[in-house]
Amino acid sequence: PLIALARTLASVGAHADAADVWTTALGVAPGDASILAGYGRALLALNQPQLALTQLEKARVAGPNSDVENALGITYDMLGDAPAAQSAYRRGLEIAPADLSLSNNLALSLALSGEAEEAIRLLEGALAQPGANAQHRQNLALVYGLAGFDDLAAELGRADLDERAVAS
Repeated sequence: PLIALARTLASVGAHADAADVWTTALGVAPGDASILAGYGRALLALNQPQLALTQLEKARVAGPNSDVENALGITYDMLGDAPAAQSAYRRGLEIAPADLSLSNNLALSLALSGEAEEAIRLLEGALAQPGANAQHRQNLALVYGLAGFDDLAAELGRADLDERAVAS
């Protein structure tokens, strides 16, 4: 019941309350990987990446989990450690090669660390997958813009945005 409550609280944006429930759940089952991961994600949502890292690394020890690797990647990116973030995303993709969230996050991390060509290749591949959506398309447009391909960025941006937003 505690896990269900924490997940419900997180789904409605009550991350501080969710973190409190995750803490209570850890008191009942201190080594449970899903509880550690949930608590880590709640701490991420509360902009506490260093504390999240501790919980997520503990969850990672329990075994391969693409969601934990994704959360670890986000955490390392928040902490400014792009190489560690990219390693986590790549580990996650080894577990779940078709995971659009992992591909998207890896591509954004690469783009922000100056590796736009690989980021574009990843995002173009992700956009061709079932389940790709406007967020993936706009992230590719953003990376095109960062890489200096303004015409491609604007063209792709227009699929979802008005002219003012595209210009911005």
